[in-house]
Amino acid sequence: SSGINAEVREDERWLNKYKIQRTRNAELEAEHQDLQAKINITKLKLKDAERSMSLKNPLDYSDAEVRKLLVQANKEKASLGSELKDFEWRLDSESQKFSKRKSSG
Repeated sequence: SSGINAEVREDERWLNKYKIQRTRNAELEAEHQDLQAKINITKLKLKDAERSMSLKNPLDYSDAEVRKLLVQANKEKASLGSELKDFEWRLDSESQKFSKRKSSG
């Protein structure tokens, strides 16, 4: 009787660990998808910024305006590039956590 109760408790403990792990995996997967969506949005913003810069005719602006636009565009490009790298780093980090948790069962 005592041995059976111990086995039942052990089974319940493992079932509880399993349920907790599945919940964690689902949360990590949702975060992974969210980060991937943010990366895609950031990539689109970066492409749009680059495209908008290439569409403007620099001959329509004074030299000072062109320099100002160039500085602004480079700042925006650097900012978006940094944001993209941050999202990619976070996604990689979360993927590694997800893999570790998934493999540790």
